[in-house]
Amino acid sequence: QGQAPSWVYLYIHDDTVELRDASHLLGKDTWETQEALQEDTGFYGHQLSVYTSGVAGENKVRFAAIHGDYGHVASKNGCGAVMGAKRVKAVAIVRGSSPLHAHDVKGLYYVADKIGYELRTDPTTRGLYQYGTLPGVRNLSKLGVLPIKNYTTNEWPEDVDPDKWEAPALREGFDHRGHQCSACGMHHCHQQVIAEGPHKGEIVDEPEYEGWSGCGWTIGATDPQDVSWLNTQVDRACVDVNEFGWLIGWVMECYEKGYLTREQLGGIEPKWGDAEAANALLQMIIRREGFGDVLAEGVKRAAEHLGGEAQDCAIYTMKGATPRGHDH
Repeated sequence: QGQAPSWVYLYIHDDTVELRDASHLLGKDTWETQEALQEDTGFYGHQLSVYTSGVAGENKVRFAAIHGDYGHVASKNGCGAVMGAKRVKAVAIVRGSSPLHAHDVKGLYYVADKIGYELRTDPTTRGLYQYGTLPGVRNLSKLGVLPIKNYTTNEWPEDVDPDKWEAPALREGFDHRGHQCSACGMHHCHQQVIAEGPHKGEIVDEPEYEGWSGCGWTIGATDPQDVSWLNTQVDRACVDVNEFGWLIGWVMECYEKGYLTREQLGGIEPKWGDAEAANALLQMIIRREGFGDVLAEGVKRAAEHLGGEAQDCAIYTMKGATPRGHDH
């Protein structure tokens, strides 16, 4: 019920609302879908907003997200899987051309400018305007609530300099550029260019705190370049970064303890901190290939499937979802 007979995307432009064929978009990640729909519609940049459920949504991964505009995400409760179940690949909205009406236009502009000024200057919000949630990494580490290595420890690694994880230092490691949500005055979202390593020169999202946690500390990864790159692969694959982090952290702990083998994981050796191995598992998950079909059901169900002592390594809430990227 409520399912399209074939794959479609929803196109909205002023009074035009259409379901269009999306067969050519199947198998494309979120960024590729964005680019394809820009070509299809002839609208680019802030003229067009595209939100899609990615390959994960196509295959109804239980924690599939909805991702749009190169780095902005709605990811909880399997919303992307719902889109996939209805065979809706994406929503494409063209910037409207009709004027919006208000009772007091000058008053509206005044209030908007006042709010924007306060966001930029008030001590309680300026940090978010400047750095987003980057300061959360260092602040939460001081409280001892970082979920390091699937929360097998909360102790900062001895070989990692804490000062390099302060927000300004994290920014200094990249060539970064503003990439705020459309019409948002906060400007705290950014894109980055990887400065060194195997992915040097690639454009990636600047992770929010949950990305630094899910693609970093939870899986034992401590190189900011690796974490930023993996976070973008998660966004492009279109899954929830919290569930992904706890899931891969669980896999790595199970592998370390011998509860999962290389053979079960299709030849992948998921050792702590290995972002490439984490991405290899991610690609298996979103396509439901091999053991990835089990992992696509999330931490709770994957642990129940494996059974035994592996269940003791799984971290999830009473109702089965995973928590946010810190101790509660």
